[in-house]
Amino acid sequence: MGGGRRRPPLTPIPDQREAVYNNNTGRPQSEQQYTNVFDLSPRQEVDSFQFLHQPTFGARSARELESRGGKRRGHERVAVDGTRGQRRQTPRGARGDVLTKQHVKLIENLSSASAIFSSSLYSQLRKNASSDIVFSPFSVHVALTMTYLGAQKATAREMIKVLGLSKLRKNKAHSAYAALLQTSQLSTSVELNLANAVFVKPNLPVEETFRQGLVQMYRAKFGHFDFSAVGGPETPINTWVGNVTKGKIPDFLAPGTIDNTTAMIIVNALYFKGSWLKTFRLADTAEEPFYLDDGTTVTVPMMKQEDNFKYKRSQNLKADIVELPYKDQRYSIFIVLPVSRGTLSQVEQSLKMEELTSELESMGNDKVKLFLPRFKSKSRFSLKEPMKRLGMRSSFNTKRANFRGISSGNQLFISDVIHEAVVEVNEEGTEASAATAVKISFKSRPFRTVNFRADHPFLYIIRDNTYKMVLFMGRYTGVA
Repeated sequence: MGGGRRRPPLTPIPDQREAVYNNNTGRPQSEQQYTNVFDLSPRQEVDSFQFLHQPTFGARSARELESRGGKRRGHERVAVDGTRGQRRQTPRGARGDVLTKQHVKLIENLSSASAIFSSSLYSQLRKNASSDIVFSPFSVHVALTMTYLGAQKATAREMIKVLGLSKLRKNKAHSAYAALLQTSQLSTSVELNLANAVFVKPNLPVEETFRQGLVQMYRAKFGHFDFSAVGGPETPINTWVGNVTKGKIPDFLAPGTIDNTTAMIIVNALYFKGSWLKTFRLADTAEEPFYLDDGTTVTVPMMKQEDNFKYKRSQNLKADIVELPYKDQRYSIFIVLPVSRGTLSQVEQSLKMEELTSELESMGNDKVKLFLPRFKSKSRFSLKEPMKRLGMRSSFNTKRANFRGISSGNQLFISDVIHEAVVEVNEEGTEASAATAVKISFKSRPFRTVNFRADHPFLYIIRDNTYKMVLFMGRYTGVA
């Protein structure tokens, strides 16, 4: 080979087994130490998963972490606190590891990429939707970035552009997610479960670098399709997604999704539950009219409260924006309400997430009389055509797709990207879940009182305020 670097060997994946890895190197200690995660209870599985799959620099020293990210000198160590806007001089991740200024910058670049992706994907999803929409741009972005780890040449270049990763070199994008996954466990008053899994066709050889990268950076769990499972090979995957999402998404993959042409399914599952910093009194909720964009009226349970909130009228969007923080204030939901009834589509057309992010950072404090519907929305999408329209074409092409970084000896392509999300907003707070599967087949100012009455269709965004990462996004139209 002329002295070139040797390719790491292809490694068959143990059938439905979970490996205990030596110091997170990605190498199993022994065959005897594989655990069948499907034999565990839901709580045991989550505990086992979180224990086994800490990212690489979650288990290494700060010195080694910094050596991965660059020279040690000149690195400011920035603390990541659960409270919005607070920074300390000794930042720590979920396991008490120091995060350097460079790693914080990586996460910020990743957040910027995700923001652009959020508005681009939303613009595609709204085209053929006449009712409520809810999706998790974060979940979709994670699943596709995991897949991007195995993309090469033109396929990789297209994914970089669509996912907005041009400011992050290939390895840096994955390192940024590893750092972000550490900080996501910091909150004690918001429940956030994020899990990744890869399910593979038996005997499909997987590149060692791909497998190690997903285990180390994304805490990914590996398993095989179980064609002997009662209900079909989709059942174990659906059980896993149901466990992560606390039963909110119980039947993620439909029967027949996995067949002989399916090589691999990469899954991201996300569950969020947050209690309001300022709760609504149940006794104040009453049935009130909600004015649809077609001119008709329906009745909805309208929650009410009057308190100090961050508020802004956006001249660019022609919409009022109010922020409802959750208890730890790291996470908030932002309601974007068109100033005039019947103008949601105009607001949607003007929406650019990077510009909206600037608007959200310049909100002032006001006394707000808030009226907000209690609602629950659920959406399911095939993202194949939207992703192709955004520019990810070769990934879905049987002749041009290049995922040799996943399995060099097989012609792989993405046959579909399946996404499902659920969000519920009530007097106590918000509960939301999402799952994404990439199916890979062979080939401050003076207070004033503001009346914020969300009695017509509006947009909403659930966001991590520390890193401005959009977890969930959607619209409530009053039409189920």
